[in-house]
Amino acid sequence: MKIAMIIPSLKNTAPNNIALSICEGARKHGVNIDIYYLDEIVELDIDESELNINRLNDRTILNSYDIVHSHGLRPDVINCKTSKNVINVSTLHSFILDDLKNKYGIKGYLIAFAWLKLLKQFDSCIAISEATKRFYVKHGLKCHHIYNGIDFPDIELYQDNSRLNNGKINIVSIAHLEKIKGLEQLLYLAAEREEFHVHIIGEGTYRGKLTNIIDKFDLSQRVTLHGYISNASSMLGKFDVYVQPSKSEGFGIAVIEALVNKIPTVCSDIEVFRELFGSGEVEFFKLDDINSLYDAISSALTKTDMSRDASATAISQKFSSEVMSLNYLSWYKKLYEERNL
Repeated sequence: MKIAMIIPSLKNTAPNNIALSICEGARKHGVNIDIYYLDEIVELDIDESELNINRLNDRTILNSYDIVHSHGLRPDVINCKTSKNVINVSTLHSFILDDLKNKYGIKGYLIAFAWLKLLKQFDSCIAISEATKRFYVKHGLKCHHIYNGIDFPDIELYQDNSRLNNGKINIVSIAHLEKIKGLEQLLYLAAEREEFHVHIIGEGTYRGKLTNIIDKFDLSQRVTLHGYISNASSMLGKFDVYVQPSKSEGFGIAVIEALVNKIPTVCSDIEVFRELFGSGEVEFFKLDDINSLYDAISSALTKTDMSRDASATAISQKFSSEVMSLNYLSWYKKLYEERNL
């Protein structure tokens, strides 16, 4: 069984990290997956020779594989053009209609529909949650679900004595700065409650809107936009509480990292977070309800060390990169055997 993986680049993004993690896990079980990337953007610190990583200069090479697995729109387009003998697999890392409409308006909505039409030709699409799977099945895709996983030993844990000492309750959120992430809710909370300092790590097209809100409510001393930080999860132990206020989400990698770091964690009450996390692990708040957000944070901050330890253990077992890789290998094998009966 010969497998190729296509990713957009070696940029430090969640989909690229997931793809590489699948390949690293497969290698530990004796399965080598060749990785091809499209753009010469290299941010990830990896051993290219050990993982068989090359830039895709000749697309016809993909026709020599039994399975080609792609991540993202452009890789999916390339994958779709391989020979009929190839088993085409794509992992869908978000609700693409919500995601592209949020970023590009009506143009993004049209691109998403074209993408969905393309994906109907694939032998299998992988959704990263049951919630996303239901969405894609409704749109006519042949869909299976496999949860994302994290290589937990790589997460750098901080001790309590490293926390910020500014006399405030320090809230942190890690996200692309996009409207769909709901980050303005944290700013409105800071405007109403002076005891909080909000820290947002990430970059994106919504930075200008967030800056306008900061200026409007004179929040420059109580809100910090840190921008993009490599390996931002290693900073989590500096903060008192993690909040993910997303309006739509395909998964929750940053939430998992916060829980493993034993940081009190709050999530918006949306379908995918209810699926992934129990009420004993995170506190939920009603979207666009600042009082509900405040109550959830207050409740999260009362969690005992024993409760946080239990959550960290349960999450690390459920969402490990080892479990994810084995699930992908099992699914590859099933697809291959069905094709070669």
